[in-house]
Amino acid sequence: MSFLYTQSKSIIRATRRRLFTTTSGQPTLSRYGLGGQNWRQFNPESYQELIYQALSKNVSYFEVAGQEGGDIAMIGAIQSSLDRNSDFLSSPITVTARLGYRNLDATDQQSEGAGSDGSGNQPTPGDVILTQPSEEERSNSNAMYDTPNNVVHNLSADYILKAVESSPLLELQEMENLRLVFLLHNPEVQVVDLIKDNPNATSEERQEFIRSRWTPAMEVLQEYSLNDSKKSISFGVCSNGLGIPKADNHPMFLDADSVIQAAKEYDHLSTIQLPANLLETNGWDMARKIKSETSPLDVDIVAMRPLTCYPDLGTGTGYPFRLVDYALPTLEDDSVGTIQNGGSVGAGKGLRYTNDMTGIPGIYQTTLQAAMSHFDAEELLELKQERDLTMEERETLDGCKLMQSMIHDLDNQLEDIRSFAAHEDELYGRIIPLIHDTFELMDDKTSDVLQVRGQN
Repeated sequence: MSFLYTQSKSIIRATRRRLFTTTSGQPTLSRYGLGGQNWRQFNPESYQELIYQALSKNVSYFEVAGQEGGDIAMIGAIQSSLDRNSDFLSSPITVTARLGYRNLDATDQQSEGAGSDGSGNQPTPGDVILTQPSEEERSNSNAMYDTPNNVVHNLSADYILKAVESSPLLELQEMENLRLVFLLHNPEVQVVDLIKDNPNATSEERQEFIRSRWTPAMEVLQEYSLNDSKKSISFGVCSNGLGIPKADNHPMFLDADSVIQAAKEYDHLSTIQLPANLLETNGWDMARKIKSETSPLDVDIVAMRPLTCYPDLGTGTGYPFRLVDYALPTLEDDSVGTIQNGGSVGAGKGLRYTNDMTGIPGIYQTTLQAAMSHFDAEELLELKQERDLTMEERETLDGCKLMQSMIHDLDNQLEDIRSFAAHEDELYGRIIPLIHDTFELMDDKTSDVLQVRGQN
């Protein structure tokens, strides 16, 4: 896979979105775009440069997840590009935004559909509470969804209308050839309300329930699109459930027939977004089915997560596979796969892409050895041969042994770590708190002993 954009010796990796068209009756990949989450975490100048370069390369399809201020960041980047090149005002651009999820703890606009005044974090009629099920509930219903406990989902007509009317993206309508597409995000999670009352609901009952929940939202989006004087607004569905095989009978499954029916009922439903990548191949099959059965309707099929695969097809908990190739520092002298000077291939030390590696990078082994030797407590061990160690020295020695043991355990777990994010979670969620608590306990014991000695 090639990268979308390269700037000044550093590769900016971007998740790509591809659309299906038909050539001789067969679905094919037609164009690519730029999408992703957490745009607000980008350095603003870098993000603005990324969008500017994408527009300069005739990239015309952009996605904001609607969370973490993504829509505001996108507006700022596009407006910055317009200031630099007014010709972009006439460029054909499609921007998609997702609606449905909301963070109840948000203090500013960090949720899909949150109003620009930040009021979207208040409880709203139609909210579906997505509290994680208990272990017993999971074993009984398999109803897992990877969302924090403070997240709700809402597809009510009032909520969706307010979300669209307050969307900052409407500011972009000054552009001559702009298309704004508002996507109902994972409508299948609405079935949580049904499962609470009827955990044994059949697949047909679940599909009917989902359709009943999204119908008010689609009707209000259809009417809003029809009344849009600029004719720049349409809507669609973005669903992880479309990537789940029907045979799995997963509660978060969304039947492609449901979206096909909706596309035929609402002529302003323009876009279906579903997961499709090297590991989640069911999405490709559903894309072909939707495209063939909605022809000759003008429906775009957009592949989301082309470089990200979750362990439970985007519906469960856990860390994803990142289907990307990273360039890592190498200490080896051989030139196979090494790159230097921002991308040129040549001899000597430099960077090497992971797909060219046949084993653990040499720099990792060097770093591991350095970390282990830092806690070898060699001086204390030598002193121990000559005299009894003080209490503080014994505790320092125990602490060094603990650190080496933890580093050794992390090293042994390396081959089972799914991703860097999972590795970080292990460090910040278990290892570092354990280190902190252990040394806190040591400090407390030392203080107690010193206090007893002082009293005596």
